[in-house]
Amino acid sequence: MSGLVAYSIGDDESWMIRNSIFYWMLDRLADDANEAVAPKLREVSDNNLGALWLDEFDESELTELSRLAHALPSIARRELPETSEREGIALRFEELAAFIDAGGERRR
Repeated sequence: MSGLVAYSIGDDESWMIRNSIFYWMLDRLADDANEAVAPKLREVSDNNLGALWLDEFDESELTELSRLAHALPSIARRELPETSEREGIALRFEELAAFIDAGGERRR
């Protein structure tokens, strides 16, 4: 199974990653998120919802989520176990940050 990040249900564009990494990502982002974004991330993680719908974030929350996503590759390189997959996961997080930014530009 994979965790999904998309702007809305039925959106042709999405970002996906293995569930275990998806939930690690949500929890790690929530640790650094502001009081508006953290509960939304924790709700998805705590309830194993499997998808993060970005259209549920207002513009300021999306800006915060973008900031967090841009920090995620370096966090992954520092905190994930040293395996052959770690660098690939960090690169996928770079793609996530670009995905969030591109969708935010679309909404403006």
